[in-house]
Amino acid sequence: MKQSMWDFYNSSSDPMRQASVTEWQSWLAEVEVSSERQRLENDLHSLGKYKHFSARLELYFHHLFKSQGFRIDFHPILGDSTDHPDFLVHNECAPFYLEATIRHDERSFVEQKAFAELLAEKLLCVCSPHHVHVGIYEPCPKITFLPEIKGFLEQQLLLFDEGDEVEKEVVWRKSVHLTSYELLFSLYRGSGACQQLTVSTSWGGFSGISECLYDSVDKKARKYGSLDLPLVIAVWGLSSPAQFAEKKALYGAEAVAWSRDCHGNVVEDSVRPISRPDGIFNIIEDGQLKHRKVSAVVFYRHRLGDTEHKHILRVYHNPYALKPLAHDIFEGVPQLVPVEVDGHGEMQWLKGPPAED
Repeated sequence: MKQSMWDFYNSSSDPMRQASVTEWQSWLAEVEVSSERQRLENDLHSLGKYKHFSARLELYFHHLFKSQGFRIDFHPILGDSTDHPDFLVHNECAPFYLEATIRHDERSFVEQKAFAELLAEKLLCVCSPHHVHVGIYEPCPKITFLPEIKGFLEQQLLLFDEGDEVEKEVVWRKSVHLTSYELLFSLYRGSGACQQLTVSTSWGGFSGISECLYDSVDKKARKYGSLDLPLVIAVWGLSSPAQFAEKKALYGAEAVAWSRDCHGNVVEDSVRPISRPDGIFNIIEDGQLKHRKVSAVVFYRHRLGDTEHKHILRVYHNPYALKPLAHDIFEGVPQLVPVEVDGHGEMQWLKGPPAED
């Protein structure tokens, strides 16, 4: 018989898993509404792992806000929507809605593996006197781009300088839908013998973060009509991405902008970093920023160590939000916030960047 996550933790000899069960029970006891407490307890004991994780995520944030003295309403009624966020969090001066969601990455791994196998088959007839590694980065290109990818790689091999003794990397970026993908070709000096190309079948931990996160946030954001308060979306990715992948998914890929004078020359000191309009916060639809009702996205991660288990948060504020979220809601948590520097907006970490986890 299939075992629930609760039973797995509860029957484990690992003291940290036992401590987790004790923690979940203490969080359940803090839920004052009996019907909600019963629902969450049922989900914790569910054989479906996603219900279990969703209940843990809700309970964690309920506990977090309650420990700060905030009052929490479950599933508040909205004036122009039949859907309800998970929480309405009341504090002294800045109430807000919170919606918690689990990000599923399995589909991304399956799609990426299938695309890599097709690309490898397409490149079977391509030989190179160098060692060539083809890395596929998220999200997956469309299958229709396979011939184009093959042609581009063959062109790069022809242009590769035989006398170049150093490693050479070629990056190709192409817009696909509302996001972008990258194909990284790393060419190294070889022995001179023609050999078959190799194709990466992993994303190096990125796990389709842009595409999966976009689906998660977009699905939650468009459920509601106009909101009178900030909306926070809390995301638990069951395979956590790197910080820079989180930032890229929300704010877009990094690029560079500059100004030119009347002669077409780049104006000195005008070069500045910008973000491409392919992030969740800056995607434009029908001439408008699509996700302005999302005030911030919070990434949650749970780490079970040898001596302790940690609850790790990172908060990313939307610089275009209709209802900005107050910074003191998540005081002490790493937060990326909008600031103005030399007349233009930038995103900076409040009190310094988070430590790598």
